[in-house]
Amino acid sequence: MLLKCPLRSHFGSSLCGAPFPAAKGQAAPMVPPPSQILMGTAVQMDPEIPSLFSNFVEYFNDNVSMMAMAATIGSLGGGLAIQALGPYAGPVAQGQARMLICIFLISVLRLVGLWFYRRAPDGSAMQTVYSTMLLGLPWFLRVPMVDLLPAYLHALYDKVGWDPMRVNHGQACLAFILNTVMFQFLFLVTLLLASLARSLPDAAHPDAKWSTFYLQSFYLAFLSGAGKTLHFAAFILNMTLAGPIHRPLRVMTQIQLFLFVLFLTGVCWFLLSSTLPNQMTNPLLEKSPFTQSSLMVQQYVVVYTWAYATVSLGWEWLYTSLGGATSHACGFFLFFVWLLVCLAFACLLAAGTHDNNFYTMGKWRPRKNALCLMNYWLVDFITWWSQAQLVASLDTFMADLGQEGTRTKASSWPTIGVSFLFVLGLLYFCGALHALNRDALLFKTDGGWGHKPHAVSYIPDSHQIQKCSDFEGSSDSDGDSSESAEDRQTDA
Repeated sequence: MLLKCPLRSHFGSSLCGAPFPAAKGQAAPMVPPPSQILMGTAVQMDPEIPSLFSNFVEYFNDNVSMMAMAATIGSLGGGLAIQALGPYAGPVAQGQARMLICIFLISVLRLVGLWFYRRAPDGSAMQTVYSTMLLGLPWFLRVPMVDLLPAYLHALYDKVGWDPMRVNHGQACLAFILNTVMFQFLFLVTLLLASLARSLPDAAHPDAKWSTFYLQSFYLAFLSGAGKTLHFAAFILNMTLAGPIHRPLRVMTQIQLFLFVLFLTGVCWFLLSSTLPNQMTNPLLEKSPFTQSSLMVQQYVVVYTWAYATVSLGWEWLYTSLGGATSHACGFFLFFVWLLVCLAFACLLAAGTHDNNFYTMGKWRPRKNALCLMNYWLVDFITWWSQAQLVASLDTFMADLGQEGTRTKASSWPTIGVSFLFVLGLLYFCGALHALNRDALLFKTDGGWGHKPHAVSYIPDSHQIQKCSDFEGSSDSDGDSSESAEDRQTDA
């Protein structure tokens, strides 16, 4: 489909490269051709739209490959923590050690990435590849954070005596209150870190200061931690209403879990498709960066809580229950099929856009944008679960390689070495995909597309809105607009 020239809405029906109507006695000025891009002196033309497959490869690399690498680094940090503290250290101590080790590993990855980024020619494909991967590193710290916080929460549950497998005598009320207080604390800290991190001048730059990098990393870690804590608060309510639970879960308990996820789906859908978009499109937000950060944090926490509960239930059904009744390999295969279905649905949504976009469905389509965002985080969490199980199976396989009586432990150095090689392989795979798919990568970065970059800086937000307006036509009176008024009313 041909793109509408962005100059047409300003200069009538004149085509790009064609002369304007000139007054008598004057020469007709020429519109700069698409190849002539002079920033500040001419209007920049829209880039060539990549194919649906090219955009899908970038979407897959941005979400599946990077999430798999983050999950593997988290597992590697856990193995090193056990090796350092011993297998008898408590969950809290192991979680703290894992966090410190992951910070070190991520810092080393960034140091290496910066070395290559600074030596790549300006504007080259490899510099764009290194830039994209450096901007994704702050998200890696959320993996050890969402394992550390449950360790603290379970320690609190043990202090008050709450256990979902025992009869409740009021312990659930105290556990819920403490859980809620922790969530409120994390949410307030996240708002503070968000207002600081997103306002930094180098927030969206791959070669940002180390202080900016660490601030972004902890901000995103606390952001995920707030979503995980809210999920645990809802889990206490759900399990208390279900009564003492037993393994395997009873049919009524599974039905209640399903109804609970169904309820969360309705709440998440309403907030993402109606309430939050109506607030985010308020023109007054341009003068209130803190309110922008608050709405973005609310959006993330809501979709995180829903996606975590949904994937957790899917894992319980497919891997634990069905896999336990048949084979865990069969359950894992079905769970992986679910990931393929979500990726196919993402392709279906992107095919309905004029620019094959996997991140936004258009300025006037809040419902499709909500579906796009919810499906994106489903892919993210399913990949997380799958990769964690794959690494655990790899550790078990390595543990069984030794002869009987001299078995290798899952946290031994050979197993840790294999996990490290796995990380290097994923790192090379992500870089290779970016390099081979450069056009789609440039289309995404130049347009400011993506869900995760919006959490880091204010810059992509305004950039994406402007790009969306350019592609779809910002003037309602333009007869050549890609979306009619009827379409806007229907989709909104």
